[in-house]
Amino acid sequence: MAPTPQILIFLLLLALSTSDLPDRGISRQQLENWASKFGGPLSEFARSVTKYNELHGRFQQSRGSEVSQINLANILETMKLNIEEHFTERTIALDKLQMEVEQRALHYNMKGVNPEPNPTNYYSAKRINRLPAEDDDWKFPTDLPLKYNKHFNASVNFSTSTVHVPTSIYEKELKVLQGIEWSSDIDDVFMSNLRDYPTLHWQYFGSVTGFLRQYPAMSWRKDNKEGQTDLFDSRMRPWYTSAANSPKNIVILQDTSGSMTGRRREIAKHVVYTILDTLTDNDYVNVINFSTNATPIVPCFHDKLVAASLENIREFKVALDQDSTQHMADHAAAIAAAFKLLQSTVNDSDSAGCNQAIMLITDGSPYYYEELFREFQEKDPKNPVRVFTYLIGKEVTDFREVRWMACTNQGYFVHVSTLGEVQEQVLKYLPIMSRPMVIKGKHDVTWTPIYASFVVPPHRSAPTTNEFEFVISVSMPVFDLLNTTTNEDGKKERVANFLGVVGTDIPQRELKRLTTPFKLGVNGYAFIVTNNGHVVLHPQWRPAIRSTHGDILRPNYNSVDYMEVELVDSNGTFRNNDSQLLGVREEIVMQYKSYHTLHVRIPQDDFRRVTSRRQQYEYNGIDGTPYTLGLTIPEKANWFRGEIEIMRIGKDEGINVSHYLDNPNQPISGTNLKTRKWSINPNWHYCDYIRTRSDETFDNKEDLLVHFLNKIQASSTNWRWKNTGVGINKNIRHSNKRHLEEDIYECDRELVQSLIFDANVTNIFTSSKLWKFDKNESKIIEMYGALMAFIATRSGLTRWIEFPDDHQNHHRNGNNEYEPPVDAYATESLWYQRAVERYESDPNSFVYSVPINAGGKSGTRVTATRAVFVTKHGRKAPVAVVGIQFDHQTWSDRFLEITGTCIEGRDCKKTCTNAEFDCYVLDDNGFILITTKKQEDTGKFFGEVDGMVMEMLVNSDVYKRVRVYDFQASCPQPLSFTSPANFLFTPFYHLKWFLSWILTHLVYIALNWNLVLADVLDDLDMHPPIHDYVSINKTKLSPCDKEYDLFMYGRSYNSHNFSSNGILNKCGHNCDGYFNVHYIPHTNLILVVTDGRCQCGHNATTIAPRVATYDVLNSTEALCRIPLTSLPRKRPESCHNYNSEEKELLEDCGKGGKIEISSPSFYIGLLLSLVLTYL
Repeated sequence: MAPTPQILIFLLLLALSTSDLPDRGISRQQLENWASKFGGPLSEFARSVTKYNELHGRFQQSRGSEVSQINLANILETMKLNIEEHFTERTIALDKLQMEVEQRALHYNMKGVNPEPNPTNYYSAKRINRLPAEDDDWKFPTDLPLKYNKHFNASVNFSTSTVHVPTSIYEKELKVLQGIEWSSDIDDVFMSNLRDYPTLHWQYFGSVTGFLRQYPAMSWRKDNKEGQTDLFDSRMRPWYTSAANSPKNIVILQDTSGSMTGRRREIAKHVVYTILDTLTDNDYVNVINFSTNATPIVPCFHDKLVAASLENIREFKVALDQDSTQHMADHAAAIAAAFKLLQSTVNDSDSAGCNQAIMLITDGSPYYYEELFREFQEKDPKNPVRVFTYLIGKEVTDFREVRWMACTNQGYFVHVSTLGEVQEQVLKYLPIMSRPMVIKGKHDVTWTPIYASFVVPPHRSAPTTNEFEFVISVSMPVFDLLNTTTNEDGKKERVANFLGVVGTDIPQRELKRLTTPFKLGVNGYAFIVTNNGHVVLHPQWRPAIRSTHGDILRPNYNSVDYMEVELVDSNGTFRNNDSQLLGVREEIVMQYKSYHTLHVRIPQDDFRRVTSRRQQYEYNGIDGTPYTLGLTIPEKANWFRGEIEIMRIGKDEGINVSHYLDNPNQPISGTNLKTRKWSINPNWHYCDYIRTRSDETFDNKEDLLVHFLNKIQASSTNWRWKNTGVGINKNIRHSNKRHLEEDIYECDRELVQSLIFDANVTNIFTSSKLWKFDKNESKIIEMYGALMAFIATRSGLTRWIEFPDDHQNHHRNGNNEYEPPVDAYATESLWYQRAVERYESDPNSFVYSVPINAGGKSGTRVTATRAVFVTKHGRKAPVAVVGIQFDHQTWSDRFLEITGTCIEGRDCKKTCTNAEFDCYVLDDNGFILITTKKQEDTGKFFGEVDGMVMEMLVNSDVYKRVRVYDFQASCPQPLSFTSPANFLFTPFYHLKWFLSWILTHLVYIALNWNLVLADVLDDLDMHPPIHDYVSINKTKLSPCDKEYDLFMYGRSYNSHNFSSNGILNKCGHNCDGYFNVHYIPHTNLILVVTDGRCQCGHNATTIAPRVATYDVLNSTEALCRIPLTSLPRKRPESCHNYNSEEKELLEDCGKGGKIEISSPSFYIGLLLSLVLTYL
C-alpha cells in the first residue's frame, strides 16, 4: 500500500543522519550495548543447547560424503524418464482395456441383442452393503465385503467392479442393462492390468448410455438418501468429453426474443449451461444472445473465441443469469455472425483449430436459410461447421426448419420440453462429433488438466478433514466394431457408433512421489504444466480455500496459469508484463528442452512474509503427453551426498541400522522419556506398501519404515527395492507367481540410505551424555526457559529432546497416537527454509520467530533455528537445521532486564523500563517478537502498531517494501437478479417471479450436478458439505487479483552493525517524535526504540491484502480480467473433424417426436414445468 499523504509529509521531515539529530532518544552507544548484551548470550545459549558445534563437526568429518553442484539437467532427465515409464504403463493398460471392451461389445451384438438382459454381477455402487427400501424390487446382489486400501484411499474389493448409474437415468432401462451385461466380462482385464501394473489407480469404462463401470469395486459415497444427492455423470467429466471429440470451436446462439420467456427461458439457459460443462481446456467457445441483434453475453469476449477454462465458463454462467428476453428473433443475422466468428478464428492460435460447431437454441425458426448455410459451408467443405439445434418448449410442434438445419449440416436436432431432459439431450452431440474418429478407427490417447476427483473419505488411516483428491486422467475412446445395421426395410446400412471412454486416474500425490523433492534440496521444487500453460503441479498452486465448512475449491482452481505462480522480482504493476517470464512460459507450453535463470519473489507464510532470490529453471516435455516437467533450485545450489548401504544382518555382517533410530536400550513405551523422539517427513515416500497380503497395520510412517528396515536386513536374497511392475523384468511381471495378493511395495533407495546416514550422524542427539550440562549451562537454560532442542536433516529426519517441564505428556492426538512436538516436514518447513537462506547473509546467525498474533496467549514459544552447512573442496551445501524452543515470557523478561540498565550510570532514566520509551524487537519481515508496550502486540506486524515509524524504517532503507500479487485470489461478489424492473409489477407478479426463481434453481441443482457448486466447486465429482453458493451472505466467489505490500530487510540493515535514527516532526499533539534502531548481532532481529510520549496518530502500514486495480487506460484486458487468453499455447497434434465417408452413414440427425424418459427426473421436471406455467 502506498504511504498516505500525511505519512509523506513526515517522511520529508525525516532526519537521516545521526549527527543532524538533537540529543534525544537512546544514544547509539547505549543501543549497541543493549544489543550486544542481548544478542551475544542469546546466540551462545542457542548454540550450546542445540549442540551445533558437535553436530556440525560430525557432518563435516563424516566419511564417504561429498559436496557437488546440483546437476539439474541430469536430475530432470532421470525424473522425466521415470514419469514417462509410469505413464506408458497406463496407456498400455488402457489400450488393452479398450480392445477388450470393443471385442465384448462386438461379440454381444453378433450373438443378437438380448431383449431381457440379466447381468449376473451387476453390483450397483450406490447399493453395496446398504439395506434396500421396503418398496425396492432390486434383484441384483448388494452384499460385497470391502477392505480399506491405502493406495486407493478407499474401502475396495479386488474381485469385481461396481456400476454407477446417474440419478437422471433409470437404472433398469433396457439399453443400460444391456451395456452392463456385455461389459461385465471386462473385469478380467481390470484385474489383469492391476496384476501387470500394480501402481495403477482406478480403472473405468464410461458408457455412452450413461453408466460407469469402475474397478476395483467400491461403495459410492452418495446414495440419494439422507440428503446425500448423487449428481455424478461420467459423461460430463473431462476425461470423457476430451476423449470423445477432438478439440472444437463452438459458438452457442441463444434466442432471447420475446417468445423465449418463463419456462422456455429457463430450459434454454440450462441447455447453455450443460453445453459449457461438456467443454475442456482445449476447446474454444463464445455465447451469443440474439433477438434483433446478435450480441456476446460477455462484452469482454467480443469478436473472439475464448478457451473453455473454468474461469471463462464461469463468466458465461454469470452473464446468463443477468440477461433478459425482448424483441423479435433475427435468425439469419445470428447464424451469419456465428459463421463469421468461426471463420475469422479458425487459424488463430487462440482457437481449437479442429472441429467447428454452431449450437442454435431457439423455440422455432420461420425459414430454412438454405442460401445462407450454402454460402458459408462451401467455402471450406473439408472443414465443415456442424450445426446442432435445440428446439425449446413443450408446446412447440413446428420443428421442420430447425431439424433441417441440423440434418443438412452434419449435426443433430433435439426437442427439449422440460428441464429434466436437458442433460440427456445435450449429450447427444458428443457421439455425432466423434464420427470421423470412429470411421477412421483412431484411438487417440488424451490427458486432462488437474481436477478434483472426490472428497477423501473419513478413515483412521486417512485425513479426518475435508480434502480433495486432485488427479489427472488418461483416457481413450471406444468404438462399435459392428459398423453396419439393418434398417426398417431390411437393408444393411453403415453406421459409426461411439460406445464410450475407458480411463484411469493418476493422483497428484503420485506425481509428487515421482518428482522426489529430496533430490532437489531445500527451496528446490518440481512443477508440471499443460500445453495450455495451466499448472498441474507447483508448490505455489493453491486450489482450495480453508473454511469452517471444509475446504472450498476456488472458482478457477484448475485453470491457474504458470504466469500466476511465478512472480518475477520487478516493480511491474500489471500481470504478464515480464518478457523474460513470458519467454520461459512459451518454451514450457511448447515442450522445448531449455533452461533459464530468473530473479523471483516468493511469498511465504500465507502471504505474510516474502523473500527474493535467483533461481535456476530446467524443463522438458514429457513424451506422449501435453505436459512439461520443470525443476527449480536456488542458483548455484550444491548437493551433499552421504549414504550408508543397508546390508543383511549376519551373512553380510551388517549392522542393525534401525538402532540408529530407535535405541534398543530405550524401548518405545507409553509417555515416559523413553518414547520415540524422531520422525520422518510424512509427505515423502521412503518405503510404502501399495498392496500387501498381511493384515498388519501401521499407525505412522515411522513404524512402517522400521518394519521395512528389518525386512531389508532379514532378506535371504538381494533386496528388491521396488516390487511394483514399473521397471521390473517382463518375464517376472508376467509370470504365474504374480497375484493380486502379492506384496507390492516401493522403497526409495537413495532417500532411505541417506536417512540412515543422517540417523547415524545425529544418533548422539539422543545420547544422555550429550545432554549433561554443567552448572553454567544449566543456568543459561533456566535463564531463557529452554523447552526443547531439535535437528532436522536434508533426508526428512527430525530428532528432538525435551527438557524437564510440566508438559511432558501433551504430544498425543485424539487417537492417543504420539505426535512430534515440532512439525516433521524438515526441508519443507518454513523455519528450515528461512534458516538456510539466512546462512547466506550471516552464517553464524540463528533465525528467531514466534507464532503470528501470539500476544496474550500463555505458553507462547520462541523458535530459533540455524542451518548446518558442510564444506568440501571449496563447495558448501546445507545438510541440516538445528533449533531450539524456549519460553517467550522468560525471554521477554530477560530483554527487559538488559534494557532496564544503561552504561551512563546508576541514575540513567533512558531505559526500556521507562514509560518515555517503547521498545520493540522486530524480525526480518517486520513482525514483533518482544514489546514493552502491549504484550498483545506480540506476533503482529509492526506497521499495524506504529505505521509512521514503519514508514520511516522503510524510508531509511532498514526495510524495503516488496509488492507481491496473488493471482489465484477469490473475492465475494453480490448476486444480481435478472431484470430488476420486473419488481415494479404487481405483488402477485413479484410472488410468481420469486417462486419461479426458487423452483427453477432447485430443479437445476437437482438435475445438473455441475452447477451445484458452479461458482465454488466446478468440476468436482463428490461434493463436501458446504453452503449452496446462493446462500453465503447473498454472495458468490469470483476470481480476482489481490496485492500485498510485504517487507524484508533493506540495504541499510545489510551494512554490518548498522544503527539508524530519525525525528517525526509535529507527528501528534503538536509534539516531535523520534525512533532509534540497532542491529542485534547473530540474529535476524533489530532493536527499535520509539517515543512513548509522543504518539503519531493511528496511521497503519498494513500487510493485509487489497483487490488489485490496474491502469485500464493502458489495458482494456485488465478491466475484463482476461489477459491470459492471448498467451501462447500448443494445440493438440491430433485432429479428427472430417471424413468423406461420413456421407455414407445411415442418416441419424434426430427426430421430431418426443423422447421417452422413464426416470423420475422427467416427472419432477414436468411437474415443476406445470407449476411454473400456471402460477
